Amino acid sequence: MVKEASEVYEDHLTVFIADTSDVQVDQVEHRAINDFGIPPACIYKKKAGIVAHKGIINSGLIISNKHPSSLEATWSALPKDPDSVTLVWDEPDCDAPNHNYDTSTVLKHGHLNKLSKHASKIHYLSATTAGLVVSDTEFTDIVEIENGSNYLGFEDCEFINLGDEDVGGMLKTGEMSPTLKNFIVDHCHEGIFIRACKEVADMTAIVESIAKLNLDVDVVTLNGETKHTIDPKTFKGILISFQMAARGVSFPHLKHTIQDYSVTTPQPAIVQSMRHLGYGKKLTKNYIAGSRSSIALLKEAFKIEQKMKDILRKFPGDPEKRKEEVRTLTLDEDLCILPKDKSNGFKRTTSKFDYEILTKLPYTKEQENILIQSGTMFVKAVPGNGHTIKWGGRDFSKIVEQFLNTPPNSRVRLDSARADYQRVIPTLAIQRIASVEEIASHDIQWGHLHNTETGEIEWLALFKKYSEKTTTYGFSDQT
Repeated sequence: MVKEASEVYEDHLTVFIADTSDVQVDQVEHRAINDFGIPPACIYKKKAGIVAHKGIINSGLIISNKHPSSLEATWSALPKDPDSVTLVWDEPDCDAPNHNYDTSTVLKHGHLNKLSKHASKIHYLSATTAGLVVSDTEFTDIVEIENGSNYLGFEDCEFINLGDEDVGGMLKTGEMSPTLKNFIVDHCHEGIFIRACKEVADMTAIVESIAKLNLDVDVVTLNGETKHTIDPKTFKGILISFQMAARGVSFPHLKHTIQDYSVTTPQPAIVQSMRHLGYGKKLTKNYIAGSRSSIALLKEAFKIEQKMKDILRKFPGDPEKRKEEVRTLTLDEDLCILPKDKSNGFKRTTSKFDYEILTKLPYTKEQENILIQSGTMFVKAVPGNGHTIKWGGRDFSKIVEQFLNTPPNSRVRLDSARADYQRVIPTLAIQRIASVEEIASHDIQWGHLHNTETGEIEWLALFKKYSEKTTTYGFSDQT
């Protein structure tokens, strides 16, 4: 994006919206001047630089952070013609881009959405996509930047499991397990990034604890009090940080990490916390150290990220299709995908199931007969009797979801009050072709999956029933 701006800055205005951190803002300025030769006089940085210009800025670069005052100054300096403006919005999933959300409670969200309506072209840049997937944005193009062969990715790392220990507590007090202590001693010369505590006092305590190990490397914190003393590009040793190193900052000499997460840590924050990843970082082995629960959340976060990217890639210009796909997601861990003010109304859900679907086949009568003849299916579709299923006054789609789309041997389906002939819609019913006792005796068997809107059969599903209910998590905007 800086390269593109360098080709048009003389007669076109490019607005870079960087994260609210001087480190990120300075990084864009450094690249613009040193890597692409844009004159400093054509760069207007944050509120002070924009206001100092005293008027409309028709060309060059505006580099703003996401502080409301900087965004207000940027708005006041824009030329009247949106065709003269390109907006580069970095880390948009930190915000609420095109979300149906009351932006009055978070000023920057309102300012950013207003700015986005005064640009002819908008580039959203992010390694995490959940906030974009659930937005109402109709994207015209998705450009995926492939990693080169010398890029250290998440899949290249190995895990150091610290069990159920309180990792932040061990680091603050210095009462470290042998595994944690040996990890720090063995790999400090290769660079370690530690993200375990958000309070400055706790970060300082970690520095003091590690100092007792008598390592011959620098051990420092990067926070609001030290941000002007640390150069991310040159630092070597052990770096302790939290929000100041959350996104967008490159640390070329940090090649391992120690992480600590809670179930309230949003999925994008977990993925973006991997600041030891990047180009030129591959060693024989690169490590991620954390508690058992933190490693589980980390693996789940990257798995969900891939699913979100697949949804965005599949339906870039169709927000409603994307939301439909998101509603079908299930999670193995109790992971927060997005905080409330950045979720466009979606929320984490918890469901208890006593079965799973092992596989699905498109429904045909011929395939149904084959499964019945094989002795693995004990129900079949038959003509309806002119009536539609009714169940306690529930909405039809809920009846289909909660009753019909369950195994034939589920508790609700085997209820003694249920007849062998179960009406669905006027033209369709489901008929048992075996006794209740026979159906109940099989933990694995085939059944039907119906369209929740029409009731028609779409799939044949192989259900596996558990002896005890299992909890799964999801992400839905439905109550």
